[in-house]
Amino acid sequence: MLVGDSRHLLAKHPAIFCPPWFPVRGGLPISESADTLVIDHDEADHAVATWLSRRLSLAGYRTWCYGTAPLAGEDADSSIRALVQNRGSQYLPILSGRAIANSDLMGRCGAACEREEFVVPCWTESISRSELSSRLAQIEPARFDDNWSRGMRDVLNSLEAKGIGPELEEEQGRTIALRAYVPEVVTRPTPEQVVANVFAASVPKSILICDLSRELRNEEVDSLRKEWAFAIASSTTLLAFEEPPASVPLASTSALPEFAWESISHREGKRSTDVVKELIRRSLVVACLRVGFEWCDDRKVVYYPQKKGPQNFVSFNHLDGRNTRVSLTGEKQYSWGANATRFRYQLGPHFRASVDPDGAWWVTMRIYVRVTELDGTPLQKKEIVRKRKAVTKGWWNREWLARTLAVMQYIGQGGEFVTVGAGRRGASISTSPLEWQCPVSIDGEVVDRIGDFQKEMATLAYSEEDEASIGEPDNEVQEGG
Repeated sequence: MLVGDSRHLLAKHPAIFCPPWFPVRGGLPISESADTLVIDHDEADHAVATWLSRRLSLAGYRTWCYGTAPLAGEDADSSIRALVQNRGSQYLPILSGRAIANSDLMGRCGAACEREEFVVPCWTESISRSELSSRLAQIEPARFDDNWSRGMRDVLNSLEAKGIGPELEEEQGRTIALRAYVPEVVTRPTPEQVVANVFAASVPKSILICDLSRELRNEEVDSLRKEWAFAIASSTTLLAFEEPPASVPLASTSALPEFAWESISHREGKRSTDVVKELIRRSLVVACLRVGFEWCDDRKVVYYPQKKGPQNFVSFNHLDGRNTRVSLTGEKQYSWGANATRFRYQLGPHFRASVDPDGAWWVTMRIYVRVTELDGTPLQKKEIVRKRKAVTKGWWNREWLARTLAVMQYIGQGGEFVTVGAGRRGASISTSPLEWQCPVSIDGEVVDRIGDFQKEMATLAYSEEDEASIGEPDNEVQEGG
């Protein structure tokens, strides 16, 4: 029976039909049993390949992944070809610019394409079909270049359409997925200073109510926001920490009324804490514009302008006291070969204010990466996310921290605080981030050994949903917050 119609049982029960009597390649018996999704990739795409393998395992599929398979002592190319031929129910090559340059991988793709409806190419980058073989170019890919979740849906939909369902029970799949990756312990029992992208803030005790003699035009509002922080309560009422400029058409020349926002939860139809949050954020935008940042009407953010060439450096004092510098602008290449394009990027801050239950105010500052054509034209929609990932793919905590410190210190012009307004009407934000003493520390050597995962997973921290949340809404302060 085992050499006839039931020979697939050899592969399904490796604990019984085990080496050296039955041949194994890459940790799997190669007796014919088309029950496994074979995931093949170049080393540069290790992270997305292993992530896909584990997600499919959790979904109940049998998977084999080049990045986690025990291939030591074997000819990797011939072992993968044997597994594809004998065990593969579907072949999932991970394709990128680096993968296309891998002759062994592309050779395996060509051989697999000889089988009808057997290959599901997974694109991690936008690829020109002219760079692929004629057969491979005709197959519609699973698109991981937009985001990994969409690529996963594409793969599952393809498997369902071909009638390939899960073979494992839910608990079996979970066990296999967890067993496939046992991470090293990345902490050490020694204390470490932890730094956040959070800055303490103090705000005035009262808010001014500015009644206008007429409604402001849109262009007046846009111009006024660049020099004065205010919130719109109604078409003829503005709220602010400090006195308005002389150009504001006030309804009365007498002293402006004000209210103690801590004692009054709602005023002028707005929740007081929401008004304070908006005024803090708008005060910081005004501070940025005063020191030379520019305003992007397209994305509604401030950014550091490119002055002399594509790269512009800013000096700052690091946490250890040393004076160093970091670039807040740059130029980057996207894709390879005939599809290669160059673009520019400029960094800028995006602020969000919050308050603790005990009444302490603080500001979270995220670095926004504005991407443009070489002529300065802002990119749009999905191109923003793709190009931003190309810029930040190699950045991790150290890189983000340096740029966060540099931006805040530049806004504060080397001082301890960013201050907008004067005296009791001034809002003040520290340029030093909040720090804590943590009882354990991160083992940097272990983290470095997980390097490719580290870089790929960092790109997931920013998605199209994040990009959509950056823009400035038309009416930020809503009833109820």
